[in-house]
Amino acid sequence: MKRIILALVIIITTITAAGCGGNKIQQESSIKTPVGQYPVECDDTLTYWVGYSGLASQGVSNFSELPYFDWLKEETGINVQYIHPVVGQENEQLNIMLASGEYYDIIERDFYNFQGGPEGAIKDGYIIRLNDVIDKYAPNLKAYLKKHPEIDKMVKTDEGSYYCFPFIRGDKLLNTYQGPVIREDLLKKTGLDVPETVDEWETMLRAFKDMGVKKPFSVAFSNWNKSAIFMGAYNIRKGFYVEDGVVKYGEYEDSYKDFLTRMNKWYNEGLLDSDIASVDQKTIDSKMVSGDIATTVANTMSGLGTYVMPGRKNNPEYNLIPAPYPVLKKGDKCNFSQMTLAYSSFGSPAITTQCKNVELAARLLDYGYSEEGQLMMNFGREGESYNMVDGYPRYSEVIMNNKDGLSPSEAKNYFTYPPGSGPYIQDRRVMEQMAITDEQKRSLEIWADTNAEKYLLPPITHTVEETEEITSIQNDINTYVNEMYYKFIVGVEPLDRFDEYQKQLEALGIKKLLEVKQNAYERYINR
Repeated sequence: MKRIILALVIIITTITAAGCGGNKIQQESSIKTPVGQYPVECDDTLTYWVGYSGLASQGVSNFSELPYFDWLKEETGINVQYIHPVVGQENEQLNIMLASGEYYDIIERDFYNFQGGPEGAIKDGYIIRLNDVIDKYAPNLKAYLKKHPEIDKMVKTDEGSYYCFPFIRGDKLLNTYQGPVIREDLLKKTGLDVPETVDEWETMLRAFKDMGVKKPFSVAFSNWNKSAIFMGAYNIRKGFYVEDGVVKYGEYEDSYKDFLTRMNKWYNEGLLDSDIASVDQKTIDSKMVSGDIATTVANTMSGLGTYVMPGRKNNPEYNLIPAPYPVLKKGDKCNFSQMTLAYSSFGSPAITTQCKNVELAARLLDYGYSEEGQLMMNFGREGESYNMVDGYPRYSEVIMNNKDGLSPSEAKNYFTYPPGSGPYIQDRRVMEQMAITDEQKRSLEIWADTNAEKYLLPPITHTVEETEEITSIQNDINTYVNEMYYKFIVGVEPLDRFDEYQKQLEALGIKKLLEVKQNAYERYINR
C-alpha cells in the first residue's frame, strides 16, 4: 500500500509540474556559459512565432532573410527559427495553433487580448509564469524592472505574474509618434494657415475640394482609423480612457453624437473619402504617394518619413507638414491624441509550456535588456549599420543614405530589430536620427503637445472570471459600434436615433463592461 501511495504521489507531482511548465524551469542547466554572458554555447534551435509585415513590399518574408538576424545569432550564439503567420490572420492562426496542442517555443503576441488574459494563458497551460525564470535566467530584465518600478507595475498581472519579455519605450519622446498631416504645397495654394480648430479644418477641406477633383488630388481627407483625430475636440477618444479616476468609453458618451454629426456633414459635402468604410492603411499609403490625398493621419517615421520622397517623383513641390490635434476653441489644448505608455502589451514574447529549453529561450529574450543588446536591437552592428561617435551610436550610410534607394526608416528595418515590438528597450536616439527633416522633428513636439497622458488607461488585466464574463460583451459591442459608425456618417442611420444607439449599447452590456474595467483599473492602481 505504501508503494502504491508513493507511486501515485510521484505521478501526480509529475503531471502537475508538466502542466505549469515547472519541470522545465527546475531542470539542471546543460548550458555551460554563465548566465548573462554571450555568446551562449548551445546547439539547440528555438522556434519563435511572431507576426511580421515589415518589408514584404521589398520581397522579404522572414526575419531570417534580414542581415540583422544573422548578426543577432552571432552575438547571442543562439539558433532561432522564425515562423510568421499570414498578415491579417494572426489571431486566427494563433487560435488554430493553440487548439492543435502543438506550440512553438516562443510566441510574440498581445496576451492582454487573449481569452482570460495573461493569467488565463498561464492557467490554461499555454505559457509559463516567468517569475522564477526571470529571477534565474534574465538578469538584465530583472535589473531594469528593479530600477524602474513604474514599468515593473505595468508588465505583470494583478496576481503578480510576469508573463512576457516586454517591449518598452525608453523615453517619453517615443510615446507619441502619430498625428494629422497636411499637403503643404496644396495648403499654400489656398492661402490658409495650418488649422488648429475643427472649424478651420472644415474651411481648409472645403478649399481643397473646391480646387478640383483628380487634379491635383481626389480626396480631401482619408484615414483608416475612423477619423479619430477629431474625437479629441469633443473631449472623448476612441475606446476606453480614464477621466478623474473613472473609466469611460468614448463611443458611448453623449459628445460622440457631436463628433458623428460633424463627420456626417463632411461626408455629405464630399470632404471625406467616399470609400471610408473600406479604406485600409495599404490604400492610404498608395494614395498618399500618388498624391491623391490632401490630408491624413501618419507616423513620424513611416508616414512623414516614407511619403515625401516618392511623392516628389510625381510632383516636385510635394511636401507634408504636421498639424496639431484639433480643438473646438482656438487656444485650447487637446485632451486626447495618439499617445501610448512606456509599455502597452503589444508585441511582447512569452515562453510556452512546450518550450524545449526554457533557459535558452529566456537568455535569448533577455539579451535586449543588456547594454550591448540594447545597442544591437536599436542600431544593429557597430561598423556596419552604425558607428559610435563620442559615445553616441550614429547610423551609418547604409541606413541614412542607402544605395538601393530605401528611405532611412525602410533601411533601418533591414539592419535592426523591427520597430514597435520585441524583447528590448527602444532608445530615444533612434527617433532623434530617424526624424531627419524639420517636419519630422516638429511633429514630435506638435503631436505631443496635448493632455493625453492624463487620460491614458494603464495596462489593466482581468481575472479569468471577468474575461469569461465580458468577452462576448466586448465582441458584440465592437461589432455594433463599428457598424453604426459608418451608418451614422454616411447617413444610412439618422443621427436623431443616437439615443437608441446608446440604449442598444446598454442592452449589449456596456455598463457591465465599464464596471469590470473600473474594477480592473482600481486593482492596477493598488498593485
